[in-house]
Amino acid sequence: MADIENHVPLNLGGFTLFVSTLGLQQSISLLVDKLEKNEGAWIFTLNWEMVSRAVMSKRYGELISQADWIVPDGMPIVLWTRWTQGRKGQTKSAQRLTGVELTGAILQLLIARGTWKIAIIGGNELERKMAVLEIPPEMIGFLWDGPVDPNDEKKLQEWIASCRENAVRILFLCLGVPKQDELARRFKQAMPHLVILTVGGSFNYLTNAMTRAPQWMQEAGFEWFWRLCREPRRLAKRYLLVYPLGLVILLFRRLFI
Repeated sequence: MADIENHVPLNLGGFTLFVSTLGLQQSISLLVDKLEKNEGAWIFTLNWEMVSRAVMSKRYGELISQADWIVPDGMPIVLWTRWTQGRKGQTKSAQRLTGVELTGAILQLLIARGTWKIAIIGGNELERKMAVLEIPPEMIGFLWDGPVDPNDEKKLQEWIASCRENAVRILFLCLGVPKQDELARRFKQAMPHLVILTVGGSFNYLTNAMTRAPQWMQEAGFEWFWRLCREPRRLAKRYLLVYPLGLVILLFRRLFI
């Protein structure tokens, strides 16, 4: 279960995740509290692809259930929690908080404070992106935008050593699923006081390497359609097969099991 009081259950039929009900500012306040207390957390930004993978793969579901703080990054998740709760008088509800918004707010906080160092694993052209975001060099523990293999034990130990040597407090993992989640689990085991964020391609959007959907599409929950139209070859399988299949399985479990 999440280590925060403000959460609601996300019933996935065979198991339950607990997702945050906190908005952006409340989430930042909680993060600051953890950093000041030298506490760690795996902060997991959950989208519907991950939900679908979890209901189709018990192993993946067990993996992401180890996250300490699950942020609902997607309107389908928010709507599913509301539907499955179905309790009168329910005062708490999941709030959508995208990885892009959360990452951007955290970086602004860190720049303003100038206290805690970051590390980033994944993505590409990270030095250029740090310059675009105006991240002070002294705030960067280390960057890695080379190949990543979660099963490469030697490289993993090198990254862990770099985090310790450079006093890194926040690690951003900018990889695909489930690669970034496997690494997050390993880092959490090795460095329990580290704050870890699995944020996928958030830095691409923050640096305008990729363009987000118009605000009205984001608010209506159709950001996925914008991305599909812009990258049909890369995203067709995810949005037209994985997403619907996960929903069908969930509905079946909800209605008949």
